[in-house]
Amino acid sequence: MSKIKSIVAFSLVLAMILGAGVGAAGCRKDTDSGRSGKVYKMQLYFANLDFIDSGDEALGHLTGPFEMNISSDDKEGYDKYSLLLECLKSPPEEGDGNSANMISDQIRFGGVTLDGGVATVDVKSETASGEALYGGTLEELLFIEQITFSMIDSFEEVEEVAFTVDGNKADTLMGQMDIREPFNKESFDGGQ
Repeated sequence: MSKIKSIVAFSLVLAMILGAGVGAAGCRKDTDSGRSGKVYKMQLYFANLDFIDSGDEALGHLTGPFEMNISSDDKEGYDKYSLLLECLKSPPEEGDGNSANMISDQIRFGGVTLDGGVATVDVKSETASGEALYGGTLEELLFIEQITFSMIDSFEEVEEVAFTVDGNKADTLMGQMDIREPFNKESFDGGQ
């Protein structure tokens, strides 16, 4: 089991290095006051590399929250929910080096809708490079957890987060976790 955790940790570190800065344009701790677009204050969470390496639930699955001010000037045509998803593609610059993103720049989203406190995140079944969306149990757990915690803590109108695939209800995102019901922060044992 330790070998599997090492492989997952290596894969995450590699993805973090390759994806650093790619999807996070416009995601910064401070935003210039001269910008004309709306600035959103968001609380972003990332995967905890110590947890991934050790499997120790006491460490928590996630790091954060990292407060970011995100301007709509930086990503034209994105709503605030989609801006948050784009910013989750790269760990924060001011992090302790222990944060990894579970949402690579290859992940594509179909948008986010809000209905009665439930934000539904639509995930595309194919990555930007045309591969099928895939991942192990830990990757899928942290992907869902990272988005759920970030959405709920960033937007007071969001109480739960649901996921669809290609605009349709699905049993799972990557073949491991049941996504038929929405998630909240209490849905995860070792979350924060």
